[in-house]
Amino acid sequence: MMPPTFSASIRRNSAAPAGSDAIADRLSAMTHDLLAAADTQRRLQWTNPAWQPLLGWTAAELAAASYHRLVHPDDLDRVRRAEHAVLAGRAGERPETELRLRTRSGDYRWFVFGTSFSPKDELVFFSGKDITARKQGEEQLRVAEERFRAVTGADRDAIVSADADGRIVFWNAGAEATFGRSAAEALGQPLTDLLPERHRKDHLAVVARFLASGDGAPGTQTVELEGLRADSSEFPLELSLGSWSESGGRYFTGVFRDVSERLHARRALQEAEQRFSGAFEGAAVGLLLAAPDGTLLRANRALCELSGRPEQELVGRSFDELLHPDERGADAEAMRAMLAGGTEPLAAERRFECGDGSTGIVRINLSLIRGAGGEPLHFVGQVEDVTERRRTVAALRLSEARYKGLIKHLPDSTVHLFDGELRLLFCEGERLRSHGYEPRELEGRLLREVLPAGAFVRLEPAYRAALAGETRSFDLDSTDGSATYWVQTVPLRDDRGRIAGGMALSRDISDRRRAERLLEERARELERSNAELEQFAFIASHDLSEPLRMIAGHLQLLRRRYRGELDEDADAMIEFAVGGAARMRHLIDDLLTYSHAGRADQPSEPVDLHALAECAAELLRAPAAAGASISVGPLPTLPGNALGLGQLLQNLIENAVKFVPAGQTAEVEVGAQREGAMWCFTVADNGIGLDPAHAEQIFRMFGRLHSDDDYPGTGIGLAIAKKVVERHGGRIWAEPRAERGSRFCFTLPAG
Repeated sequence: MMPPTFSASIRRNSAAPAGSDAIADRLSAMTHDLLAAADTQRRLQWTNPAWQPLLGWTAAELAAASYHRLVHPDDLDRVRRAEHAVLAGRAGERPETELRLRTRSGDYRWFVFGTSFSPKDELVFFSGKDITARKQGEEQLRVAEERFRAVTGADRDAIVSADADGRIVFWNAGAEATFGRSAAEALGQPLTDLLPERHRKDHLAVVARFLASGDGAPGTQTVELEGLRADSSEFPLELSLGSWSESGGRYFTGVFRDVSERLHARRALQEAEQRFSGAFEGAAVGLLLAAPDGTLLRANRALCELSGRPEQELVGRSFDELLHPDERGADAEAMRAMLAGGTEPLAAERRFECGDGSTGIVRINLSLIRGAGGEPLHFVGQVEDVTERRRTVAALRLSEARYKGLIKHLPDSTVHLFDGELRLLFCEGERLRSHGYEPRELEGRLLREVLPAGAFVRLEPAYRAALAGETRSFDLDSTDGSATYWVQTVPLRDDRGRIAGGMALSRDISDRRRAERLLEERARELERSNAELEQFAFIASHDLSEPLRMIAGHLQLLRRRYRGELDEDADAMIEFAVGGAARMRHLIDDLLTYSHAGRADQPSEPVDLHALAECAAELLRAPAAAGASISVGPLPTLPGNALGLGQLLQNLIENAVKFVPAGQTAEVEVGAQREGAMWCFTVADNGIGLDPAHAEQIFRMFGRLHSDDDYPGTGIGLAIAKKVVERHGGRIWAEPRAERGSRFCFTLPAG
């Protein structure tokens, strides 16, 4: 049975013009909106045909029970409140309610219903519009907005949107962190506030051009420029700008990224590349970069000089092509092993072909550089010219053979040959074996590895000095003091005079050192003994003087009183006794003088030797029988003991005057001249001369060559002179003159 028409349903409760009924029926059947009339029990008394296509329910099913059963549970409370407002007349003229109705399939569709209550008919009239599509769109928009906010809120980049006037309409958390401004401070402000003044005009021009013509659309490229923080500080940023439309309006969204760290890393990389380039080009040895297949990518200046080719000729060639034909391919297996994952670098010496056709020897060190993923990037190689080192090694081997034969015949000596790293290249010597070292086991080891720490500290400077071209020699005591070695380090040079290494010679001088120590001890004992003898001579001479004066006095008294009173023999014996006492007195005086001469405890002071010599000469001129001729030349002033030096000059001048034949006038010349650090003095005479065989004897105690009758004296004067000179650090000697006479010479330090 067909459901009643809208007009029929109404006609049961009210009167209406017949023409209007037909129009109403026609409209209710044509509309896609839901039309219905419900009684106060919420039963749909009438529904138009649109209900069944939209919800799947028939009119009879809809009228069977309250429509509340179709309302979504979440919307039911809101529907009830709206019903109460409508029935009470408080809902207004056109109240609307959005709700969901269940379809026959169990799904829900959204509708917005307008209601009108007719108290007379006791019916509520409904007009519902399907808004499911709109609601789905709103939900999708909400989800999209939430997703957008989640993304922009979590993004560290600054995301900022502005309208066509350039006013900020969106500001995420990343923008707050990047620019130091809160959303409240930024929203509504010009987008250009985020840029320094110098960039604002260009930005506005780009936006204006796009708005006017669509050309130069933002977002086509990413640009780098400076941003402006809230504290007015600038920072580098990367800007990507896009445009979008909404409700007929144009908007722009910019993604601002702070690239300070990136620029810092970029600068650090550039600086590192510059440092690498500087080190690469400035290295003293050849350096290269090569592709995994061995093709040269770069060559530094040193490698170009070594090969005799410019870099542009080297790049693109295989490194193997630079080697001697016999050497090519020798390292292919090692390079393949590195490419396959091996970590052992290549180290080898190869013959190298230079651009001028000559061949040298190079040492190659090759390592493989890998990327972050472990993939091979390139080889890094060091190429060092070791041609001269090879020659050096050959020279050292020759020296090794020479010194090996030599040292075998010197059992108390050792020899070491070493290179610039203080590495022992050759060791030989039985002395090494006696100390528990096998020479061959030392070869190839560094000096610091062989020697105790204390000995290395002492010896290293001498070894380094040899490598610098200096020769050194010194004594070295063993750590336990049981032995002493004489050590000499010398440079070794090749046939061109260049230093090829060094040599250290050592010899055990323990026996000699013990002998020297024994001699030093004996010398000290002799010095003590001489001091004691001098003291004894001084005491003895002093103690003998008094009784000798008494004897001499009584003998002289006896001679005066009884001369001529006794016989001639008695007078002669008295004369002999008086003369003997006088000679004894002179001898004792000379012994006293000798014991005082040149004593170490005597003070040293500047002494005018010319004045002393003149004084001694003056004393000797007057008593001379025929008048002696004594000439004193210029003499220096030197440090010393005035009393001792005066005695020295007096004894030598007196000796020159005394030993002149009878009847001949003595001629004496005193002079001096500078000889380096010493002054040499001479006292020359025209006397009887000197036999060179007796030149040393005359300086000994009592070393007389003539009898007292011929030339009186005690034989101590020249011994005193020798002692004074030696105490002053000089030496004395005598020699005959070619023209007659003698010359006495002595030296004294200049100061």
